[in-house]
Amino acid sequence: MKNLAQSIPPIPRTQLKVATSIRGKAKTSSTSAKTKNRGSSKETSPRMIIVDRDRIDQRSAIPKPNESKAINHGLDNLSKSTLKEWHPEEQPRERLMKYGPQVLATSELIAILLRSGTKTATAVDVARNLLLSNNGHLRELASKDWRTLEKTHGIGSVKAITLVAALELGRRRGQENDIERPTIRSAQAAFKILGPQLADLRHEECWVLLLNTACRLIGTERLSSGGVDGTVVDVRKLMAMALRFNATSFVLAHNHPSGNLTPSASDISLTRNLVKAGKILNIQLLDHLIVAGHKYYSFSDENMLKG
Repeated sequence: MKNLAQSIPPIPRTQLKVATSIRGKAKTSSTSAKTKNRGSSKETSPRMIIVDRDRIDQRSAIPKPNESKAINHGLDNLSKSTLKEWHPEEQPRERLMKYGPQVLATSELIAILLRSGTKTATAVDVARNLLLSNNGHLRELASKDWRTLEKTHGIGSVKAITLVAALELGRRRGQENDIERPTIRSAQAAFKILGPQLADLRHEECWVLLLNTACRLIGTERLSSGGVDGTVVDVRKLMAMALRFNATSFVLAHNHPSGNLTPSASDISLTRNLVKAGKILNIQLLDHLIVAGHKYYSFSDENMLKG
């Protein structure tokens, strides 16, 4: 057997380099061809994809970074909302109009005086911070002057002056004595109040004295003004006025410019209608006076208060 290694002549180095480069190019071309074939096979041949729904649901439940930023931005906008954007049941001014001032917190009453807040806080927030800076006491707040109050964030000179004026009104109210309300238990007492008002008029007017449970005067109102021979009184308007004052009884009075104290048929009819309406609403007509000069006629004294 011949030795093949001896029979094969050696190859020069230059030829080896050329052969190596040719082989590299061939491998590269074959690799690119395979890649192209694979790409074309992906495009043309459909493949089966298995979907794990549980993983998709878990991934969809987790907010993405951009989504979490949007959520946080929405919460920031909610905290920065103005009082006008609140529900009417939560707005201090609307709540006061519907339920009265007693149901409002102190900070809400102050917020009504402030009227507006800042770009980042509502008027209620500013009022709360103002109260907290004064240990939650109105007395301590009332001891501050407007120059001190205007240094609080969200309170300028106008709001500070408004607060000082409101607190001063509260202080003066506390210093006033109780109002002495006269008691009306007779026709003479009622005439003493309304006689000077009706005695010298040249046209007819009708007035009412509104009384509380102790027969103390809580309101004096003119109901109507007419001509020389009559005036019109609306029973519904009178009873609505009595309800508005929370009156439990009332005294009606009108004048006769002619000087005649005799009640007319319309005077008697009006008195009967008022007695009936008063029984329904539990608001009693105590008397009906007819004033002529410095004299008067009393329906109560003459036993004419019949329904």
